[in-house]
Amino acid sequence: MWIPCLATIAVVTVVHATHAGVTERASSPDENLNRFVIYDGTLAISRPDKSWKFEIDAGEPAVLASTSSPDDAADVDIQVQQVPGATLAQVKLRQSSPAEAQSSEIATIDFYGIRSVSEDKVRQSLGLVVGDSVPDDTEPILERLRRIPGVEQATLDSICCVDGKRSLFIGIEETGAERPELRARPEEDLRLPPEFARIYHEEQVRGEAAAQKGRAGDDWSQGHSLSEDPDVRALQLKFVELSGKHLQTLRRVLALSRHDEDRRVAAAAIAYAADKKAILPDLVQAARDPDEDVRNNAMRAIAVMVAYAQDHPELGIEIDYTPFVEMLTSPIWSDRNKALAIIRPLASGGDQALLRTLREEAFDSLLEMARWQSPGHASWAFFVLGHVLGLNEDDIHERWTDENRTAWLDEIGQTEATGGDDDR
Repeated sequence: MWIPCLATIAVVTVVHATHAGVTERASSPDENLNRFVIYDGTLAISRPDKSWKFEIDAGEPAVLASTSSPDDAADVDIQVQQVPGATLAQVKLRQSSPAEAQSSEIATIDFYGIRSVSEDKVRQSLGLVVGDSVPDDTEPILERLRRIPGVEQATLDSICCVDGKRSLFIGIEETGAERPELRARPEEDLRLPPEFARIYHEEQVRGEAAAQKGRAGDDWSQGHSLSEDPDVRALQLKFVELSGKHLQTLRRVLALSRHDEDRRVAAAAIAYAADKKAILPDLVQAARDPDEDVRNNAMRAIAVMVAYAQDHPELGIEIDYTPFVEMLTSPIWSDRNKALAIIRPLASGGDQALLRTLREEAFDSLLEMARWQSPGHASWAFFVLGHVLGLNEDDIHERWTDENRTAWLDEIGQTEATGGDDDR
C-alpha cells in the first residue's frame, strides 16, 4: 500500500545495468523490505505494511540491494548490488507530500490463533486500540506478544482499507500448535529472465495505485486476473505472452529455485499460461512453499482458477482442497486470507466431503475469523461456516445481514464447547 512520507530531497548512488534485477529479501539488512522496482523513472520500495515511491531524476537505475527506512527523511540510503558491467550514477529522490498519504489510523483490531492463551492478556500486550495509529516499528509489539506464556510466535498485519483506515490482524501461534506442512526450501541456482521481475513489480505498484483510485475490479473469465485499469491490464497481458514463451522455465524456477524472489514472480506469472489444467499442479505445490509470498501468489491464482473451473466444467479442472483447509489454521494472515478465497466458492458448491473436513479440521479457525470486526475479511469465513453447519446461501446471507449475528456466533461457540448439536 502506498503510504508516502514527508517531502524531502536526497541524493543516493544506484547501479546502472544492462538488465533489470531485484533484491532477495534475505539479503536486505531490513528483512521487512522486500520489493524494489524501477519503472518509467520511478523508484518504488515496499514492504508488507507500507510502501514508498520516489521520482528518479536521472538515468534508468536497475538493481537495488537494500535500503534504510525512508522514514528518516534526510537519510534515504540505497546500498547497491554490484553487477557485471554496471556503472555508478547519482540520482535525486523526492518523497511524496503529506497530502498524498494514507491514514495509518486503526479501524479494526482482530485476532486469530488464540485457544488457551488469554485474549485479554494479548490485548494488553498489544497496547493498541481502535483509533490509534499503526506504529512504523512493530517489532516491540511482537516482542511483548512473544513474551506471553504459551505464545510461540506472533504476527501483525496492517491491511488497507476501511474508509481509508487500517485493519489490524494479530496472529498468535501457541506453543505446540500444529502448523500447515510446507515443502523444503529449493536449492538450485535458477533465475527468471529479468523482464519478469520488472513486469511483476510494476504491476504491483500500479495495481495499488489503481485500487486507491477505485479501479480494483478484475475480469476472471479467462482463468487469470485482468484488471479493469488499462495500465495494469497491459502489464498482465505481457505475462500472457511471456508465460507461453517461457513456461518450462517458470515451472523449473517455481519448483527448484533457491531464490525466493524468483519463485514469487514465477508463481504470479505462470498463472497466465494458457492451459490452466496443466499448470494447476505447479501452483498447488507452490501453495506449500516455505516463502509466504510465494504461497500468497500461488493461492491467489488458484482462487481465480476455482471460479474458472466452476464456469467451465467441461475442462475437467479438479482442485484438491486439502492444502487449503490446512492453511485456514496457519499463523500467517495471508495464508488464511487466500485459503478462504479458494474454499469459499468450493464450500458453496455443497461438496459434503469438503464440508466434513472443514468441520473436523478448521471449525475453530472459521469461527474466530467469522467474528472479525473487519466485515470484508470476516464474510468469507462466515459463509463457509454457515455451509459447514448445513445452511444454504440465502439463510447464511440472512444471518450475515442481521445486526445480531455476533450473538448467533456466540451461540455456535457455546454449542461447540459443550459438544451439542450445531445444526442451526
